[in-house]
Amino acid sequence: MEQNKFWDLLAKKKVGEATPEEQLELNQYLIENPSMVEVVFQIDALWRGSFPHAGETSNEELAAAWQDIEKKIIMQSPTVVIVDEVSEKVGTRRFVKMWYRIAAAAAVLFAIASGFFLLNNYRGDKQVKQNIVSTKNGSKSKIDLPDGTQVWLNAGSKLMYDEDFGKESRNVELVGEAYFDVVHNKKMPFFIKTRHMNIKVLGTAFNVRAYPGDIITEASLIRGAIEVSFPGRPMEKLLLKPQQKITIVNRDTVLINTVAAKPAEVSPAIQESVIPVISVSTLSYNKTDSAVIETSWLSNKMIFRKKEFGDLSKDIERWFNVTMQFEDSSLIKRKFTGTFHNENILEVLNALQLTYPFRFRFEKDNNTVFIYR
Repeated sequence: MEQNKFWDLLAKKKVGEATPEEQLELNQYLIENPSMVEVVFQIDALWRGSFPHAGETSNEELAAAWQDIEKKIIMQSPTVVIVDEVSEKVGTRRFVKMWYRIAAAAAVLFAIASGFFLLNNYRGDKQVKQNIVSTKNGSKSKIDLPDGTQVWLNAGSKLMYDEDFGKESRNVELVGEAYFDVVHNKKMPFFIKTRHMNIKVLGTAFNVRAYPGDIITEASLIRGAIEVSFPGRPMEKLLLKPQQKITIVNRDTVLINTVAAKPAEVSPAIQESVIPVISVSTLSYNKTDSAVIETSWLSNKMIFRKKEFGDLSKDIERWFNVTMQFEDSSLIKRKFTGTFHNENILEVLNALQLTYPFRFRFEKDNNTVFIYR
């Protein structure tokens, strides 16, 4: 699908003009191009009227840009003949559907996502640089933030914060998993933004797991207290106590996986009914050593309980820096329980075979594991 077609389908869906076939075509495109999912979320934010704030002096620039875009849309839109049935006068009018405007907004947001408009990185005439710390699959890192807060970053994760962090605010953005030990500052709360969950803290220790593509997003509190809110739902807030965790089933991931599995059976009504499921529970402990399962990765332990092979394979990919491919899709739903510490990829797979019989081959040239019966 060409990108122009993508914008067309997305705009139609936003104004309710897309047919079921077009909605499925759009979902299939997102499955094949996961990088565009973030653009869709930004467009959703704009649709709700929460365009990302770009600084104190950028509002006028944004308004001027919108006016310029709208003028161009109107000038380039087709002219149609209008006949007044009462006066029988004939005239012309520019015919601009609402979804053309949305398509224009999508184009602007795509430019922002691509880095052409760095509005969020400017405050007045001063450019604010953003620090980005990332870890590749198979590695972890420890970060000391300017305020003294310590962050342990798990494999395949990214932490972003402005260079003026700690001066007037303490805001970070997380993609992946991290353990935070936040320095207490009552006057300046610490904020963490993820795709499906926002967290406000004063001083505490907790773990956040927010990997793109995972079914769930989690926050696990070790000590202190954290306030959890949700993008697009600012009035809904939950306060976690020590030894509690909050779990959110990610709407976009469930929807994409459902469409990928049975696209012909997914109606627009079903798509709209898939909403986040939020639950609060206590932390899980390993029976053998009483380790907290949610933070076991800090001790180089991989602990999982009744986890589907498809979800477990993502952990294995990050842990060992490999690619997992299932040649038999029926194995994806098989559930496994286990604890591993310092084992290599072959030892892990051999141990999993003892729970349920499957076969695998490891191709070292491309670092890929193929799973089959």
